[in-house]
Amino acid sequence: MRALGFMNPPQAYAIGVSTQEMIDNYARQYLATKLKAEKADEAIKKTAATEADKSFESLKGQYIQVLGSEDKFNQLMKNHNITKEAIVKQLASINASVKVMESEVKDADLKKEYDTADKSAYTTASVRHILVKFENRKPEEADKLAKDYLARLKKGEDFATLAKQVSEDEGSKANGGLYANADVNNWVPEFKKAALTQKIGVLSEPAVKTEYGYHIVKVEDRKVKTFDEVKDQLKQQVLEKKFEQYVTKDLDAIITKKSLPEVKAPATPAPTPAPETK
Repeated sequence: MRALGFMNPPQAYAIGVSTQEMIDNYARQYLATKLKAEKADEAIKKTAATEADKSFESLKGQYIQVLGSEDKFNQLMKNHNITKEAIVKQLASINASVKVMESEVKDADLKKEYDTADKSAYTTASVRHILVKFENRKPEEADKLAKDYLARLKKGEDFATLAKQVSEDEGSKANGGLYANADVNNWVPEFKKAALTQKIGVLSEPAVKTEYGYHIVKVEDRKVKTFDEVKDQLKQQVLEKKFEQYVTKDLDAIITKKSLPEVKAPATPAPTPAPETK
């Protein structure tokens, strides 16, 4: 449990989770990975151990970036009463449990997940836009500018050329306002909706309003990724769901007794800052 805590520095006080809840969560994570890892064959265990050594070096490197030196990292491990061997052992257990669970996920399960999913989760679009920001101007001024640009486009001006001249989105301006083959889920809701619903090649009228300003939007292409294209992404999502269910629900049918230490949060908590690890 110390190894799990060291690999995933708790942010309990920031998110309102009590120390006792963390103890219980770590105990469940430990038990879940242990039971799943016990089903691994020798080949999986060997691979999992090799990957665990590499993962430890990666974790160590991330900590050193934050702490500034290897000596400080070693001292931190001492402070946490944890050893490299304990961390590597837990990492190997996690790796083995993941590989066992991967073998339990069938293509038919993934295909069912894909067929029933909201396809916007797998949609990409090529969208060209001109942004008129609200920043440093009144809303009516932004509205007037957007309408002026829209009128110029409707009269035949080239979208890419005008976007390079007037768009206030630095992320796409140099590219003529174009975001090519982008995941629509990375955009704010109003812009995402336009990318998903607007007719291909048609200018948005009126301009799309977001928290940033007014956007004149033109969707140039839109497609839904195929099952084969998102299969690995789906597998990761299914694995996360299965592990979450195993930890939070399935273990209840296995655990017959809990005997965990009772702990109290310090008066002035100060969790050790560290990078996130995978």
